[in-house]
Amino acid sequence: MAKMLKKKKKTSSNIGEEKLGRSKLVLYGPSGVGKSTLANQFPGAHFLDTEGGLSFLKPASCTAIDGWDGELSRDKKRGFVGAIKSLLKLSPANKSKIKTVIVDSVDRAHKFCQDALCEAQDIEHPSDLEWSKGWQLLGDTFMRYIYLLSSGPWGVVCISHDDIRDVQTRSFKISKTTFGVGTKAAHGGLLAWADFVLYCGFELRKKAKKGGGYTSQELRTIYTRPTEALEVKSRGREGYLLPPTIDMGGSSGDTYQELARAFAIL
Repeated sequence: MAKMLKKKKKTSSNIGEEKLGRSKLVLYGPSGVGKSTLANQFPGAHFLDTEGGLSFLKPASCTAIDGWDGELSRDKKRGFVGAIKSLLKLSPANKSKIKTVIVDSVDRAHKFCQDALCEAQDIEHPSDLEWSKGWQLLGDTFMRYIYLLSSGPWGVVCISHDDIRDVQTRSFKISKTTFGVGTKAAHGGLLAWADFVLYCGFELRKKAKKGGGYTSQELRTIYTRPTEALEVKSRGREGYLLPPTIDMGGSSGDTYQELARAFAIL
């Protein structure tokens, strides 16, 4: 009698990769910290490159974006809306090859949306429409297509630059680090859409010297817990949360595996 094959037991990394693959994620931080390099480690990654800065990565799958609307242009670039519609029109076999769509950067995609809106409304700036209608229309339009993108059978990662804003608390004003989609409606919409908003930055740590004393060094770190001065969003329940920080000190592949293992407990 043929032996029954045992199912291979999933590791915590496998479980974490599945959860990461289903997530809607905003990954933000300063230039050069390794956001795009990390995102390139996600399985089946397809980039929507709005900044033209991914040549160093050589991603396996990428669409160059040069505006908001429109289909493929002569120089083989595409509008953001046209790229989303093309992805959703792919055959089931081709769709299955894409596990994660990465918008790099979402800040630039938002700027394309603002420029297209101003042209359509024959205005120079969204503030030219009365009663903040321009800003609300911009936020609604932008988020409509972010939600459309995430309706596909893949996870979505939106990469953003960091921004520092003054925030008024009950008693005083503080500077808060947040992601770079600056308009209120679009920023709030993206924050509500995302399952996780994670900050990639630098942590100053002390390192003991051989001869005594300490030296300071900056280590690349993912921050997963919000503070008054840092905008982060993380889902989970008591006892099952991401660790406060995840080290980015190793290779991008090692960082991805650390992130996947952290997601496995959620």
